[in-house]
Amino acid sequence: MTILTLLLACAANIEGANPGECTDGADNDQDGYFDCGDNDCWGSPDCAEGGDADTDTDADGDADADTDSDSDADSPVGEKGQTLNVSYRLEWEFTMPVTGLSDCTQNYAGTGSQSSADGQGPDFSGTWAEVDTDCNAALNTTVWTDDNGQALHSIDLSKDGKTWTGWSAYSADKADPEWFINGFTETLPEAGTSVVHREDEPVPDVPGLILHHRVEIELGE
Repeated sequence: MTILTLLLACAANIEGANPGECTDGADNDQDGYFDCGDNDCWGSPDCAEGGDADTDTDADGDADADTDSDSDADSPVGEKGQTLNVSYRLEWEFTMPVTGLSDCTQNYAGTGSQSSADGQGPDFSGTWAEVDTDCNAALNTTVWTDDNGQALHSIDLSKDGKTWTGWSAYSADKADPEWFINGFTETLPEAGTSVVHREDEPVPDVPGLILHHRVEIELGE
């Protein structure tokens, strides 16, 4: 089995791939997110109900933008059209010899505009591509992109909309396995600023392999 197969095996199951999975109360793809809280289900009719993450009340009672009279601070993520820049560096460290493979680094970058702003979290669609690498061909297709470098970016937020808890890149029709990093906590940056998340991940199925992740998001105005 190739390293690519091993690494993507955990991402092959997609929440919502089968009818009813977005409302069954189970974590079907075992990524720590359930039903409409999993970004795989955001396109499902079962998760179509929108709304922001705070406790706004509409002061004028009509259908236009409300006046925020709550006591909490709104999320830095604004309305549809806001921009997002993402940079991601993946460092492969082999602490044990693997034939044909050695330590190397891949760098990816993407940018896009917010395409939705529902109660589950914002989706950003745009380009996503590898920008440089010194890895060999066996590793260069590990992080998901399609042939044209097109993808969706998604950032996962806490319920109050102030904390960044995950990031993923996936195809527009969600037919391909996602590449995602989640389960962390970083304060969401204000518009025009950025925040970086780093983590080191030993890969149990490949003895001696450690993946070093660095992902940075910058919210546009």
